[in-house]
Amino acid sequence: DEFNRTGQRREDRLGPETGFSTASLVRMETATLLEEIDRVMPMVQKPPGRSVMFHESGCLQCEDVRSDLEHFTEPSLPDEAIRYLHNDMSCLSAAGWRWALPSCLKRCITQDLHDPIETEFLIYNLAPSEKHKAESEQRLSKLSLEQLDCLVHFIEWCKEHPHWSEYCSEEIPMAFEFLNSVKESRDAT
Repeated sequence: DEFNRTGQRREDRLGPETGFSTASLVRMETATLLEEIDRVMPMVQKPPGRSVMFHESGCLQCEDVRSDLEHFTEPSLPDEAIRYLHNDMSCLSAAGWRWALPSCLKRCITQDLHDPIETEFLIYNLAPSEKHKAESEQRLSKLSLEQLDCLVHFIEWCKEHPHWSEYCSEEIPMAFEFLNSVKESRDAT
């Protein structure tokens, strides 16, 4: 359970004073996050044709990405597809995000930190500038509140991670703010 009876978060109960190292806490939280991803973000079929793309026509970048993704037809994306998509997640539609996100999240939290570009760019996508917030919110529109919570937990995992907490120290709070605003706007409707 993430919270105890008094509402204290699990990570607050498992701090350095308990004898757990930060690395062991991140490993424990990684396993918990993987379980959550499996539970709340089921693999879905790839959206057909151009519906996988944010701009269905007239956008050369989206068309190039769609063409390059044609041979990836399974619900689960291999690492090579996630590597390819890392810089082009903004080209995916809401249905495209729902298809790619489970594989992407799993890759991000289990990948080798010698070349962690997928995690870096997912954090950037979840921390859009003011100019891109509306489009970014549209891309998350097919996710349930429970799935949005899972994204918040991913950002919490990044915040606790020794590398990501430093490398993306500005983007992580922006991602929290953005994801919470998306959740609040859903609650209001």
